[in-house]
Amino acid sequence: MRAFVTGGMGFLGAHLVSGLLRRGHHVHVFDQEPVPMTDSSVPEGFTISTGDLLDRNSIRVALSDAKPDVVFHLAAVVNLDRSLDIADACMRVNVLGTLNLLRALEGKQLESFVLPSSVEVYGNGPIPFHEDQAAAPPSPYAVSKLAAEQLALSLYRSKQFPAVVVRIATAYGPSQPNCRLIPSLIGAFSRGERPALSNPDLSRDFLYVDDVVEGLVSAAGCPAGYGEIINLGDEQTYTIRQVAETVRNLMAVDLMPRYGAKPARANEARVWASSNAKARKLLGWTPRTDLRDGLQKTISWYCPQLNKTSSTVTNQ
Repeated sequence: MRAFVTGGMGFLGAHLVSGLLRRGHHVHVFDQEPVPMTDSSVPEGFTISTGDLLDRNSIRVALSDAKPDVVFHLAAVVNLDRSLDIADACMRVNVLGTLNLLRALEGKQLESFVLPSSVEVYGNGPIPFHEDQAAAPPSPYAVSKLAAEQLALSLYRSKQFPAVVVRIATAYGPSQPNCRLIPSLIGAFSRGERPALSNPDLSRDFLYVDDVVEGLVSAAGCPAGYGEIINLGDEQTYTIRQVAETVRNLMAVDLMPRYGAKPARANEARVWASSNAKARKLLGWTPRTDLRDGLQKTISWYCPQLNKTSSTVTNQ
């Protein structure tokens, strides 16, 4: 496989690139800046093109160099804020950027176009989320992801473009940005601080990043998935309180989180839980990593990183 990965320098992108390389595939990354990947275990042997999804020419040049069989379109603005202040950025990158990429791909012979999306598009819909239920996006980000999905699927309907949309549950794992829930818990506990959290009773199905990568790679190799929306979820939900308590116990700290110290987002769904029946049927995919094991792996990655950062600051 010759894979073209947009956003390959990000959290999920770096793990996907690593997984593809370990499977023996050729990988060409397209991203805005050629910064070092956050996953230091990524093998060498991939190519990077610097470019912008809003620059059609840079996309065309990169695709001409890459000559991909499969495209994984991960580049996106990810911001779950409810404010319209972020709408412009979400629409430009997530919608117009996707449109520019699809235009550049027209007429090219692809085996698959995999578009990761988010279960946030279901909003406060009935649980568990099924792919055929109505979307109810609660944020500009979710609106933009739904629009990007429909752009790709419209090409499938009109031109048999091999698009597969994958709606991902709450992903976590090594190298995730520190602002996200699990890295923020690990960071605060390691510094001897009580992490500030919002509503502890919100419930999510958490998905370890290696399982996400397995699902994306499986989707790329599944012609039966063309034109389909497929959930990647665990079906087992955990509250924010349960996650925080598990991290606290694994790190053997006595500090208690400050629940309610952060404001909740408007129209926040109390439960996210996705059916993965379709993924099991079409992809043969089920998550392999339970929450406790995934959290232990994540803590093991972050703690040496945090210690290294602390040592660097101390020595300056």
